[in-house]
Amino acid sequence: MLSMSRSAAISAHVEPRSYETSTSDFWVGLGRCHERWTTVPGVRGAPSVRTVTLANTVPAAENTVARMRRSFFMDATSERSSCDPPYENLMPAPLPECVLESAFPLHLCLRMRYIDIHSHRRSTDGEVETILTNMVTAETEDLIDDQQCSVGIHPRTIDDTVDEDLFLVRELAADATVVAIGECGLDRNCSVAWPDQMRVFEDQISISELHCKPIIVHCVRAHADVITLHRDIDAVQPWVLHGFNKGGDTLERVIEAGLYVSFGAAIMQSDSPAVEALRVVPADRFFLETDDQTEHDIRAIYARAAEIRGVTVDALCETLQQNFDSVFKL
Repeated sequence: MLSMSRSAAISAHVEPRSYETSTSDFWVGLGRCHERWTTVPGVRGAPSVRTVTLANTVPAAENTVARMRRSFFMDATSERSSCDPPYENLMPAPLPECVLESAFPLHLCLRMRYIDIHSHRRSTDGEVETILTNMVTAETEDLIDDQQCSVGIHPRTIDDTVDEDLFLVRELAADATVVAIGECGLDRNCSVAWPDQMRVFEDQISISELHCKPIIVHCVRAHADVITLHRDIDAVQPWVLHGFNKGGDTLERVIEAGLYVSFGAAIMQSDSPAVEALRVVPADRFFLETDDQTEHDIRAIYARAAEIRGVTVDALCETLQQNFDSVFKL
């Protein structure tokens, strides 16, 4: 992370509309020590942008800064990347407004968003990225549009048409809109025969491996079974146990097995086992979700999760963005 002081990190002014760096360590390896960039309002839908000056970054931050630079300093006049010389006449994409109001590191502000890893409802919030979960039936094809989604057969919905449903999952999994398989898994509280649950789950694991897409796992009173299956199959694609609401012992076994967990509305209850699990889960192994409940939106769940972990919501957004990029590789 960039190391900046409040007094020297960021200053904002209405005029001129430009971006300026002024330290010899800032662009180490990129050929110049001091550069001035001009942002033109209106380019790529840019709003008016105030001057922002960065200073006093430490050399250890150079890799982060270089990635940050590549992410939003794009050449608006040619196909050449702004990281390639010469540097003159390059127009970067505009800085987001949040950068102009605080000393929060730029690389965190650029991509700030809430990720809902598992939801049965579409979000109209422009700052929320939702993976919409589709329960596969014969009509599922009509549900896929331009929104990222997962498709799968819930163990409770397994019936006589399951082979037809599995065929649909195989067909839909090839679509770029489908970013995960699920939810699918094992449920000891439902009436579907255990061998049928295992067969359908294993078939969907095969689909996940074939299409290189992670699995959103439904797991009720079956954590040991899921862990054993994951080990025996030697799955390569990530598995995310959604709606995790178990204590530290179960969490430890799940994490040791190489799985991820996702927390939902259970963390809103102070006596829920999920609260302690969320407090101790490794930062790179969890997500947040709304599932099918309507009482709490994803922003409220993020706020509660940040409180439990003792971090800011902004920092939590960055952590989960990194986890999302690592697991889904979109």
